[in-house]
Amino acid sequence: MIELINPAVKTIVDNILITQYDIFKEWPNEKVDLIIAANILNNCYFPEKQIKLAIMILINALNDGGRFVIVDSRDIEKGTIFQVLNKGIKAEKDINGGTE
Repeated sequence: MIELINPAVKTIVDNILITQYDIFKEWPNEKVDLIIAANILNNCYFPEKQIKLAIMILINALNDGGRFVIVDSRDIEKGTIFQVLNKGIKAEKDINGGTE
């Protein structure tokens, strides 16, 4: 397994969980405040039906007020930050036009 986490993160934050996880299965741990999905939720890898499933599972893994960030850096780095509020989700910020 190749770990794609910057080693400096582990020295800066003392309560971070880094674990292998299948985004198509329910999150088995306690709810979290931040999820970053970088360069994975796009049609190059999965059909739309699977992407929607993964997004719903990840949203359900967030605490109320938590944020879900989708990053796509295939051409230029783009991103969208979503916030979960009262079981709903709203786009909070787009970076370089946002993600698809």
